[in-house]
Amino acid sequence: MDKCVVTNQQIEERLPLVWGHEIEFLKARMFVVMNNNSTVGGVSFIKFIEQFWNKIVHKEQRDRNKIVFQMLDWDNDGVLGAYDLTRSAQLVNTDSAFGREL
Repeated sequence: MDKCVVTNQQIEERLPLVWGHEIEFLKARMFVVMNNNSTVGGVSFIKFIEQFWNKIVHKEQRDRNKIVFQMLDWDNDGVLGAYDLTRSAQLVNTDSAFGREL
C-alpha cells in the first residue's frame, strides 16, 4: 500500500472540520465510493484527489452527477431504489445547513 493514503477513519474524523458540522451521509459514503465499495484499507492520496477533487471541482456536470449517483447507490446495483434513498435520508442531519436545505 502507498505510504500516503487516505483512510476511512481520516475522512470520518476530518470531514466535519471541513464542513463545520457532522455530515453522516458524506462520512459514510465518500471513502467507500473512492475505495471500490470497500470500507477497509486506504485510498492513495493521488487517487483520492483524482477521484474526488477533479471530478467534483474540475469536471463536467455529468461527471459530478456520476459521483453523486455512486454515493447514493448503497447496494452498488446501478439503480437508485427505495433502500438506497431511505438509507441516504436516514444519515442526513436535519439540523445541519445541508439537512435544512433538503
